[in-house]
Amino acid sequence: MGNDHSNDDWDQFDSAHWNVASDSDESGAADRPSSGDEDAHYSDGFLRPALADVDDEAPTTRQAGDGRWVTQGGVLRWQANDAHESSDDEGTETPLREAAESSWAADDLQLPLGAPAATRLRAVRAWLARRRLRETELIGALLLERRRLAGHPADDDESAAISEPSDPNDPLALALTEAQAAADEYETLLALLAETRAHVGPQSALVEYYLAITERLAALAAQPAAPADFASAALFAEIERPPASGGPTPPQRSEWEGRAGATLATRRRVEQVTATEPDDD
Repeated sequence: MGNDHSNDDWDQFDSAHWNVASDSDESGAADRPSSGDEDAHYSDGFLRPALADVDDEAPTTRQAGDGRWVTQGGVLRWQANDAHESSDDEGTETPLREAAESSWAADDLQLPLGAPAATRLRAVRAWLARRRLRETELIGALLLERRRLAGHPADDDESAAISEPSDPNDPLALALTEAQAAADEYETLLALLAETRAHVGPQSALVEYYLAITERLAALAAQPAAPADFASAALFAEIERPPASGGPTPPQRSEWEGRAGATLATRRRVEQVTATEPDDD
């Protein structure tokens, strides 16, 4: 008969062979892939993963510094790991020593493209604090070495080693001069960053700061101790220099190198944290 299903071959249908879910699987959630597994089948260009990034119920995060980046509702913000970490958005700043010891000061810190201006300022400030601290530690190590070479006991008063007369052209003395000049320059640049932020606000601070660094490099290029090609190499311009009455002394050259090296490194840091896209090279 036409309605007789006794000879129907449906029971012989191999659902696995044809990649069709059986009736028992249609209502069961246990065998279905999770939403995370489904997302894995989509490429980065699909709309589904893009919408997941702005889902208010499931914020995504990116690790950086001492906390994490939180993307929620399409807005990127920084979330601290502990309640004691300062928030630059609230107008407070981490003490310099804490900033110097944090991962914000790392040379290879990678910030996401949507990082706010206050966060980029924080990365520059922490890096400057770390460089200032490193120069201070270098000065201490050089003083200890000078004391050791002079035959002073390790527990002698440090002021004795500092005030001890020495040949200003001695390599150790020149290294001390350069380290002290670099430390002073980082201190000056830290104060300049704070002053710039207070004057123009966080949104435009790094732009103004970069211009101030360029002016500082121009001033260094005009000093007698600067090499003749420094202006063209660092500023891509020629700087008018006063006539030299004589060549710079070794201490003057060491001091200039300490300040110029610190200023050039700071400019590179600002360029790093303000880059709009990763380097393809």
